[in-house]
Amino acid sequence: MTVGELLEYIYLHNVDRNAEVLVQRVEYIHFEGFNISGMRGLLPDGTYGVYPEGSKSTGWPTVQKEGDCGMTEYISIHCPVRWDNDNRLYLDLHY
Repeated sequence: MTVGELLEYIYLHNVDRNAEVLVQRVEYIHFEGFNISGMRGLLPDGTYGVYPEGSKSTGWPTVQKEGDCGMTEYISIHCPVRWDNDNRLYLDLHY
């Protein structure tokens, strides 16, 4: 998602300038090298099923930045979300 796309979403959904912004929590399984044995998901052959013993996640692309607190990784947001009767803006990281 680009800044332009996010601003368009904010405009079209009338998000208040003072709205709290929350980001969806991402588990380590979405990043490279996490043991996903026994979990269900998209297999290398394009079908859905259970990952065999020894399977590792291939990971999402990340951008690494060095900051005051050490190395930090960032990923792109997938889409913004608004919920009825909630002033906050949510940013989904999962597809």
